[in-house]
Amino acid sequence: MKILRLFTIPLLLGALLLTFSLQALADPLYEDFAESMYINNFEAIYQLTKDDILTGYPDGTFGPEEEINRAELAKALVLSTGMTDDEIKDAVDQYVDTVGAEAASFTDVDATLSVDELWYVDYVIYMKSQGWISGYPDGSFGAGNSVTAAEALKMVVESQWGTPSDHYVGDQWYERYFNMLEYFGFVYDSSELIMFSFSTSLGYPEDAITRSQLAEL
Repeated sequence: MKILRLFTIPLLLGALLLTFSLQALADPLYEDFAESMYINNFEAIYQLTKDDILTGYPDGTFGPEEEINRAELAKALVLSTGMTDDEIKDAVDQYVDTVGAEAASFTDVDATLSVDELWYVDYVIYMKSQGWISGYPDGSFGAGNSVTAAEALKMVVESQWGTPSDHYVGDQWYERYFNMLEYFGFVYDSSELIMFSFSTSLGYPEDAITRSQLAEL
């Protein structure tokens, strides 16, 4: 077991982040940001919102300590590539035409549905088309399931760098991704926890991660 952590450079960025936080307080994007800048991973959440990668809830809050689900993570990772929704849709349509609707779908995510029928369909199917996800052994995706730290590592690494070489394979399936990130200094383990800063962790591999943890990761 590992606890997952990412290195930051607080001394070099401290003044900049303080200025950024004060600016965010003056112009809060979310109702739960209005009263305090002491929200875990505040700056990361704010910047990803500005970049239209993360969004809040209909009531105007972000819910930084709410667990993030697999559909939400799929959206964030696909949008982080810089693609527009139209470009994603075109790529999904081409994938479905190439492999067929059945092969493109999960048992619980029909690739032929529109975003009006299933808001996350294009994000999920695009991730499948790129080989970033494969779903559960029963053929389902589990869009509403919370994302574990181990799953988050895999999805982030696959979407940003591709599949790590066999050099990084370990005893557990997720160690391929953890070991690569550890080698390049992005994470380290401390008493079996996966750490991504000197004071912040993703928890144990099987722990569900929060929306604020995703923003920092």
